[in-house]
Amino acid sequence: MPNDTVAAITPVEDSFRAVVNTVESHPEASFLRVTGQVECPSPAWSVDLKPASQNSSPTVLTLDLVATKSADAAPDVVVRMPAAFNQSPPPAGVTGVEIRNGGKSFTVAVQTMEQLVCARAAAAEESAASAVAALNIKG
Repeated sequence: MPNDTVAAITPVEDSFRAVVNTVESHPEASFLRVTGQVECPSPAWSVDLKPASQNSSPTVLTLDLVATKSADAAPDVVVRMPAAFNQSPPPAGVTGVEIRNGGKSFTVAVQTMEQLVCARAAAAEESAASAVAALNIKG
């Protein structure tokens, strides 16, 4: 990826998630999905996550953030674009995913589908409790 492309895009690190879903009774339905957001200087960009030629560790899958600017004219306005990677079946034993953008990188932990559902339920419960507490203060 050319240096100007790397400099033009910025991954929103806290938006990236890696989730593995393992279906033992139907291994073909198992998958690893990595998603996140990237800030681009205009809507003329598209972004993707591609497997690197070499992983840094047997338990860490390394993905390169690849950005392409189309020839179409677009206004210079910073936009967030989705980046995604899917693999089925998921790689065995992977506990983290390293996202590389040129010379910079960060790693996200792989969550199971069950962990993701529990985390979202806990966040929803906390949000509901905060809303009830706010109502009690006003009442």
